[in-house]
Amino acid sequence: MTTSNAWFVFFVSVAVVASSSTLADFSYSVSPAVIRPGESAVLEIRLPETDLLRPPTEDDVPEAIDDLLVKAPGLEMLDQDYKKEEGDYVWRYRFTGYKLGDFFLPPLNVKFGPQNFSTERVPLKIQSERSPEDTELRPDADRVPPPWDWGLLAVLALAIAAAAAGYRYFPRLKRKWKTRPPKVVVTPPPPAENPLEWLRKQLLVLRALLDTSPNDPTAPDRWFSIIKEFTARKTHQPAVAWTTTEMRKRTRGDEALVPITPLLEACDRFKFSKERDGKATTSPGKVTLEWIDESERILL
Repeated sequence: MTTSNAWFVFFVSVAVVASSSTLADFSYSVSPAVIRPGESAVLEIRLPETDLLRPPTEDDVPEAIDDLLVKAPGLEMLDQDYKKEEGDYVWRYRFTGYKLGDFFLPPLNVKFGPQNFSTERVPLKIQSERSPEDTELRPDADRVPPPWDWGLLAVLALAIAAAAAGYRYFPRLKRKWKTRPPKVVVTPPPPAENPLEWLRKQLLVLRALLDTSPNDPTAPDRWFSIIKEFTARKTHQPAVAWTTTEMRKRTRGDEALVPITPLLEACDRFKFSKERDGKATTSPGKVTLEWIDESERILL
């Protein structure tokens, strides 16, 4: 009984497959059937969903067995595509060839469950537009124009426009630049240093000099010059060649400068008097240090 059932199922399956393959609307065609070398032809295969015994699922769809088609002798497959269009399962294969002659696209099988659909060999001819008697040596195609680089053309156009604008307007601008008065940059003078700060720095410099050269004979003159420059900075009057007498006149109305006058007179006596106020044996550096201390006490 089991053997009879197995044979029954086998014969039913064969009958179903034979009937589905014979009665189906399964179709295929190649377009165009005649091409020139380098042109392409498309083999299209259509399988209506209504020809299937059961509806397909996402994981179970018709499958094309195209191993022989991919290796068609004398032809080259450019691309292939598979999609569903308005209830039909569609496969498209695009071929090309470069040798003249008659070629055949091998058969292709489409399987879905127990159903099997198959194409036959499809002819594809590659021929030239010349007649067999035309043996003249000449190119088959017309002269191909060189490709245009539109980006480069745009850059060249902008460069030409800029050059034209410069040629048109630059002489005018050049004349304007020539007639335009030069720009004068006024640099503000640095802020004036406080006379007292200046005096403090100069006395410190002189004191440091005397530490290394205590017997410097020019020390009294240096101290006198510092006091004279300080007076000029404080009274805002240039001190070109002030003597002690002139400085006394200029500082007469300034109570801060009046006490320094006795030191100036003592400096004159030390430099020009033989007696030097009893300091004939005193070194110039030592007496200058005394004047520095006294002037710092009076002025600072």
